[in-house]
Amino acid sequence: MIEPYEEVLNIFYMEALLKTGQTKQAMSHYEYITYKLYKELDIKPSHSMERIYKKIQTENEEKEISDLFFIEKRLVEQLEEWEGALFCDIDYFKFLYNLERRRGIRYGANSCLCLITISCSDNIDPPSDKLNWAMDKLKQVLLFRLRKGDVFSFWNQSQVIAILSEIERDNLTMISKRIEKSFKDKVKDHLFVLQFKFRSIISTKKFA
Repeated sequence: MIEPYEEVLNIFYMEALLKTGQTKQAMSHYEYITYKLYKELDIKPSHSMERIYKKIQTENEEKEISDLFFIEKRLVEQLEEWEGALFCDIDYFKFLYNLERRRGIRYGANSCLCLITISCSDNIDPPSDKLNWAMDKLKQVLLFRLRKGDVFSFWNQSQVIAILSEIERDNLTMISKRIEKSFKDKVKDHLFVLQFKFRSIISTKKFA
């Protein structure tokens, strides 16, 4: 209760559950604490947490069908809490991009890669801290202006890369204008402007 996010305490707790034969409870607590750490502190599981997870898996004697039902139940609970687009690190984004590309090649999905660049209207490089602040504002905008099926990540200090799934070319201008308006409302500063580039994921065709 005093230190809910202290990693060592949580690991000791899961080890105690394992030693007393409470494997299901150990797995449930692992999923709970890693989800809370990621959602509230943006912290991914450490090597120590990954080791305890493997230990729980090894001692888990549930049948496969029970495991699948349990995992699906946990996934559905977490998905229902998500609002808007998914923000992830660039490595996970690359994985999702290649997955989307495979799906597009096989089923002809109409998805698009979007590059958003923050620049200064006077063509002067802004201070690093000011740019970081603007990128954070853009992240907030994209979380709620993109759809739940969309994914985005920081490409570098001034660019965001996004996957817009199942999108028609005619809607790209509307989307970019909507993002741009919300961004301007957030920053309330004419110093920053947004530039958009789009490209189909399953072809080399450049949209805009």
